[in-house]
Amino acid sequence: MKFFCRFFITTFTLSLLIIEPSANAATINAISSKKGMVSLKTSADETFKAKDKVCIFAKNQEKLACGGVLKVKDESKLIMRVADPQELAKLKKGSSVTLKADSSTEGDDSPSDSSAKMTNTKSKRSPFRLAIGWDSSLLPFSYNQISYLPPETTPPTTLWQSTKAVSAGLIPPPYLGITADIGIPIGARGVSLGLRYQVFQPSLVSSNYDPTTFEPYVSTEVKAKAIGFWADFLAIRKQLSKRFALNILSGLDFDSVAVSVAATKLTDGPPATSAPLVTAEGKLSIISLRAGARADIKLFSVVGVSLGATALIPLVAQNTLTANFADGEGRDLEDPIIDLKTSLGLKKKSFGIEALITTYISF
Repeated sequence: MKFFCRFFITTFTLSLLIIEPSANAATINAISSKKGMVSLKTSADETFKAKDKVCIFAKNQEKLACGGVLKVKDESKLIMRVADPQELAKLKKGSSVTLKADSSTEGDDSPSDSSAKMTNTKSKRSPFRLAIGWDSSLLPFSYNQISYLPPETTPPTTLWQSTKAVSAGLIPPPYLGITADIGIPIGARGVSLGLRYQVFQPSLVSSNYDPTTFEPYVSTEVKAKAIGFWADFLAIRKQLSKRFALNILSGLDFDSVAVSVAATKLTDGPPATSAPLVTAEGKLSIISLRAGARADIKLFSVVGVSLGATALIPLVAQNTLTANFADGEGRDLEDPIIDLKTSLGLKKKSFGIEALITTYISF
């Protein structure tokens, strides 16, 4: 019986020595994030050699990183490459670690291999992301700032004069564009859902009500705002370094634009009077195809800045206008609403570009 026990213990111990991957204590001498290389001081043995696959473990046996041995120098210095920047970020210069042969290349399904696969999968997962920032656009739509045109003939050919075409929203104060988005990971890819709100500087133009007199006159104000939603698919995410990632996205964009017009007849008096002539609102709904790129620059552990540019190609659009004219202010035009709609010129364009600067958190 004693002989059997001794035989069993000896056999079990030898089995552990055979199964346990090669391991030795080491200290991290240097880390090169740009080159993805780690230099380690090891015990004086020849356990590892060039081209071996090796994993670095912390004292608590947490797997930190895996890579290939590039060079063994003086039997006590080992240089290895770690390709994954997220694994490289876990390593600290001067830390005491343990090196073991990477058993994941042997094809067995041991718990350590499953853990390695889970760690590797997690490191390649795109991050969950929340962002908010500034939207600057060459708009996929345009409209005209208009003013009242005093009729010189009866009936007149038009009641409106187009003073300026608005087709870009770039910088404040004439333009305000705010954007926010949420990035939802789907493995190494993901979906980005976004919202933007745009307000444009109103125009206010005074003009004669009658070409022969200064009083009364007409004040015409034009205001515009737009709200948009988008859904993008993250087709490619390339982690170029620990702090820099490039993303390629494409999807669909939904825009709703509202432009209001208010023309009021005024006198400076005495007595001063005012009377509304025309109130109108034009609406434009657009569905566009999106394709763009975004650079994520990590500043701190979970905080960063994104720079993005997206091309917008409008596919379909619906344009409507409702208007109310005071009695007799249609000036005997055949269709004063069509005249106003033509002068306002709210329509989709063939192309647009959106530029975004956002601050984000990711985890």
